Amino acid sequence: MAMYNKIALVIIICFSIFSCNPLKKIESTKSVADEAFGKKEYSQAYTLYNNLINSYQKNNITIPAKTYLNAAESAVQMNNTSHSVELFESALKQEISIRGIKGLVNSYIKESKYEKIEEVLKQYESFLVENNESGYVKNLRFENEVSKGNQEGILSTYTNLEAPAEEQSMIYISTLEGLGRKKEAVEFCSEMIKKNPDYLKAREYKAIYYYNFAEEWYKNEMAKYNKDKNYTAYVYLKRELKKISANYRVAKVEFEALHKAKPTDKKYIKYLKNTYIRLEMKNEAADMDKLLK
Repeated sequence: MAMYNKIALVIIICFSIFSCNPLKKIESTKSVADEAFGKKEYSQAYTLYNNLINSYQKNNITIPAKTYLNAAESAVQMNNTSHSVELFESALKQEISIRGIKGLVNSYIKESKYEKIEEVLKQYESFLVENNESGYVKNLRFENEVSKGNQEGILSTYTNLEAPAEEQSMIYISTLEGLGRKKEAVEFCSEMIKKNPDYLKAREYKAIYYYNFAEEWYKNEMAKYNKDKNYTAYVYLKRELKKISANYRVAKVEFEALHKAKPTDKKYIKYLKNTYIRLEMKNEAADMDKLLK
């Protein structure tokens, strides 16, 4: 009987020790937190990870980098970017990772802390490049200059992009235009369209540029002619109209491509109608007019 009592006492003591074991509690909290994170239940995960991190710290246990990362990403989902920054930084102190660097950068982007982004790039650029993320670095530098509105910075970082997207190219074009380099912008746009005929934003930019250029020129020449209608002025007008028509034809090609891609877009229909009128393409202009009714 006494032996049974001793065994029961040992079992009770072991159970007590086991149930009060902080490591066991930590592992249990971590398991539940990870499960919530995996299910994208970020509010619950965020609370659990905060409790977990406090438990690690109280027990002087090294906090796994993954725990910091999961907690940081949960904080992002809770729109607590200031805390996410702190957590991503802690994760990177434990272990440098692509996930940690990109998470930290994204948090700084949300807080519009562009100088901090540049600091992160300087600190981790070599690691990113070594891990085949050079394109990410170049894209980030470009986007950082865009966010700051630094026109010269946009131009210099754009040239380093490995495979610029249409949106990035359009930013480059608008920056050239903003710096008074409109002709260069249009020439660049034309070259881009040759390589990427499906870039509709670029085609629209080119079409509108040539249409407006021709339209302004046409109105100026007509105004001059109407002030003094004579044979010499008429001959001069006919010569200029021929040059102007060449610009309308460039616009026509682009607007036709845009209309084909977006046949219900009335903006392109209107432009095409007016372009056809200027080029004396009456039947085509009438067809566009029907589409506007």
